[in-house]
Amino acid sequence: MREYIINSCGVSDCPPEWSWITGENGFGDYDIWAAFRGRGKISVGGQEFDVSAGSCIVLPPHKKIIASHDPNDPLLIIHIHFFASNENEAPVLLSGKCVSVRDIVFFRDILDRVLICYYRNLPEKASMWLSAALSELDAAVDVTPEGDSGSKSRPMIYEMCDEINSSRGAPPLLSEFAKKYGYSEAYLGKLFRKTVGVEFSGYVINARINKAKILLRSSDYTVGEIAELLGYCDACFFVKQFTKMTGTTPGRYRRS
Repeated sequence: MREYIINSCGVSDCPPEWSWITGENGFGDYDIWAAFRGRGKISVGGQEFDVSAGSCIVLPPHKKIIASHDPNDPLLIIHIHFFASNENEAPVLLSGKCVSVRDIVFFRDILDRVLICYYRNLPEKASMWLSAALSELDAAVDVTPEGDSGSKSRPMIYEMCDEINSSRGAPPLLSEFAKKYGYSEAYLGKLFRKTVGVEFSGYVINARINKAKILLRSSDYTVGEIAELLGYCDACFFVKQFTKMTGTTPGRYRRS
């Protein structure tokens, strides 16, 4: 098992006026920089990349970084600063490449586990999950053609993901997206699964559960009120779905 030391990590919900520029020598460690919402650009040592939901770059040490985004479509970023305890295990081949992850929901879950373990002072488990994240990026590099900017359908699918993640109340239906983009539900569902790596329905469920987690930890809403805010008609069904997806009830999750 590769061992990594995490220096810092977190989630940045970038405000519209956000931009980022480092000094000429950047940082002294590696930094996983993964976007899960929005659109923007990042320059790594003078090489510029377009970024959107599903884009991930392992920023190398000692490189100047410049980043910005569309203020009307702001970025949501997970960042993890780290270095390898053994230089031979440093992600040299990955660093400086912009990778489109194969399964956004799965990759987000891995990074969330890194953050949880880090903040619970569980460095070995955090290192294990970070190793899993880097392995997932390794696999994504293997299937991403050099210079590939994505198929014509990818921006549309990422726009769907953005709308699902930013929606209030019940999320949009696949039939609504199909009507919006002029495709059949069956065909659009196949495009979504091919691009994101999960079924449309599974992505929607994960998005709703992630929103529920945030509300449980950051608000005083009751479980019933959270279910209503997320568009569930039945609070009992919400509790059942949350428990199935997380392995614990909403109440226990809030107290943990």
